[in-house]
Amino acid sequence: MGDAGRRFEYPPAIKGDVVDVHHGEKVADPYRWLEDPDATETKAWVTAQNKVTRRYLDEAVGDVRSRALDRLKETFTYDKWGTPFRRGEHFYVWMQRGLQNQYILYQLRGGLDADEADMRVLIDPNRLAEDGTSSVGQMAFSQDGRFVAYGINEAGSDWATIYVTDTETGERLEQDVLKWAKFYSLAWRHDGSGFYYCRFDAPVLAEGATAGTETSVVRGQRLMFHALRTPQGEDCVVHAEPDHPKRLFGVVISDDGRYLFRSTAEDCAPVNMVHYADLALPPPEGALGAVTWIPLVTTLDASFSYIANNGPRVLLETNLDAPRCRVVSLDLSTPGLTGGPAASLPLKELIPQHPVDVLSSVDAVNGVEGGQLVLVYRRDVHDVLSVHSMASGERLVEIPTPAAGCVSVSARRRDDFFLFKFVSFLYPGSIFHVDVPFLLGDKAPPSGVPTSGVGAGGANALPGLRLWREMTVPGFDAAAYQTEQVFYPSKDGAKIPAFIVRRRPGVDGVSPPEETPCVLYGYGGFMISIMPYFSTSWLMWLQCFRGVLVIANIRGGSEYGTEWHEAGILTRKQNVFDDFAAAAEYLTSPPTAITVPSKLAIMGGSNGGLLVGASINQRPGLFGAAVAQVGVHDMLRFASFTIGSAWASDYGDVTVAEHYAALRAYSPVHNVRDPDVTGVPYPATLLTTGDHDDRVCPAHSLKFAAALQAQAGASDAQLASGRPLLIRIDTNAGHGAGKSTEKALEETADTYTFLSRSLGAPFHAPSSA
Repeated sequence: MGDAGRRFEYPPAIKGDVVDVHHGEKVADPYRWLEDPDATETKAWVTAQNKVTRRYLDEAVGDVRSRALDRLKETFTYDKWGTPFRRGEHFYVWMQRGLQNQYILYQLRGGLDADEADMRVLIDPNRLAEDGTSSVGQMAFSQDGRFVAYGINEAGSDWATIYVTDTETGERLEQDVLKWAKFYSLAWRHDGSGFYYCRFDAPVLAEGATAGTETSVVRGQRLMFHALRTPQGEDCVVHAEPDHPKRLFGVVISDDGRYLFRSTAEDCAPVNMVHYADLALPPPEGALGAVTWIPLVTTLDASFSYIANNGPRVLLETNLDAPRCRVVSLDLSTPGLTGGPAASLPLKELIPQHPVDVLSSVDAVNGVEGGQLVLVYRRDVHDVLSVHSMASGERLVEIPTPAAGCVSVSARRRDDFFLFKFVSFLYPGSIFHVDVPFLLGDKAPPSGVPTSGVGAGGANALPGLRLWREMTVPGFDAAAYQTEQVFYPSKDGAKIPAFIVRRRPGVDGVSPPEETPCVLYGYGGFMISIMPYFSTSWLMWLQCFRGVLVIANIRGGSEYGTEWHEAGILTRKQNVFDDFAAAAEYLTSPPTAITVPSKLAIMGGSNGGLLVGASINQRPGLFGAAVAQVGVHDMLRFASFTIGSAWASDYGDVTVAEHYAALRAYSPVHNVRDPDVTGVPYPATLLTTGDHDDRVCPAHSLKFAAALQAQAGASDAQLASGRPLLIRIDTNAGHGAGKSTEKALEETADTYTFLSRSLGAPFHAPSSA
């Protein structure tokens, strides 16, 4: 690029003398001081780093940043609809107009097909903070729909304050303000007396600090019951395990309101214990909401989640003896059912594990007695939607989608319909309404409602299926682009799927690899699949930088079930980095080359940020640029911050010698290399984080940036390359969820300005495509 030989003046980071000893090995931690976000030295260093990064971005030729930001605003200015749902007598929908910072919850007073004039604002987070950084997290309606409880997160923090709003008057109840909820669920008792939720003790904050900036370990979650119209101080502790402070709880109330199910987990592994309470029995002595727990599963060796029940016969989704998941039933009235290992449960299989596809969600619909199940399966990293009999498990119909994409379902047992939203890389979103009895031939079509399809030109029409909303992006023609799925070999021969999204050859011709900028994105962990989803930021990369987008579905996720996940965790984590490197080799090596290393950028967030950090340490010559967003970079101390100890299920325990050896081998902070020794400079690198990220605390990125700049940034080889090693630290921003539109667009504009300059990818004014 044009920066070769430039000397970047990075802010100095004083090296401390902290040394830890792990299994007899001394490991220096010279930047431990950056773990204190409130220290004067840390604040000064962060300010200086942001100035260096801003100068690099502002020097980009062609006014890239302002043009990119303007285009982002143009493409983001359309109505974005969530999937409607019915509670009580009304339908509700989340919707964001144009450049609003947050989605607004609307009550559809005239029914699902009401005019917009009948859309009443119920919850508007945009009114809560001037900078748009207040967002809604968890939400639950009372059984009759009269009240809704919801958590508000501030400045990107995971901490939430729960409020209750009367859906008829629109007024927020004054007494019902519940603080210090985090990693929680909400479940109303059907009598409307109150709801269950989870909370922690209030964190200890430094003077002048706000919640979300602290880095202290979070422990001791408690399951609570809150009686409506009472202060939080009167809430009842329903369950706590002080002897197991790492445990986290989730609750759900059964369809009929009789059973309260509690899930207990210790980390992010796909396993949980299960207890339940029969709310029809007389409550134990104590406060309102107290229950008597009955154990079902008391070991952590499989996952179980409630689907529906017919009296004591409960349907569960589980991965027990089924790495791709299955549906089973359990009779709670079975004599001698007293809890134990998962394998001891007297389960009856309703829908067996699919030979290939992965079951990702199950919803019950169409009747309190009997009815159907709506299943979403993952087939080669795209969703397949089908309806099954609840009685026999038989598949009754498969509902086609417009392309390879992902589906989210909104369904309720008592309703004879469901809605689903479809999105893909090239589809901003279509929402369909499905009349189940009509779909199954049990009734005639409703008057005036046409049969519709989900394919181009109304193909694949099905009875009972109609389009409710379709979203369109200004100036975007999906026909000008294409999505291709490929399978490439990893280092050990495993076949890894990847999506390649780019302009069709006839639009601008085919550019040679040396002129084609490409972004390779990955995650690879925690049972999370990177599905085909729509993003206006990806759209701008395709449109205005004539770039290619590649999503590598590497191991560690759940693309092919728990076996795929387990192949990329603990001592097998290196498979994840090998899979990603193999994707880069596939994209840059004949005969499959579509770019060259100097034009290839890698990107990932959170665990994906770790992926990027480890990749640039291990294979720096494969990439021209790298963006690691809110990454986990200190693999020897991740458990020392906030909720990090819950990640041991994927990463391991540093006190275990075998785990330590694996962590030490790839930890980004501990494996920075000197380009003068390796002979290979680092790619241009941008780390990003937020000051209120209490999921992956900013110290991970701060320490990695300091190590990169000190150990690599001053080397002759790095200076000759002209590739900067930068960090961007946002304010009033967290891990990503609930980020305001303004902040999201600003960060995206900065990211693409960085890639434009680092890869030599000029901004092009968008055509009609």
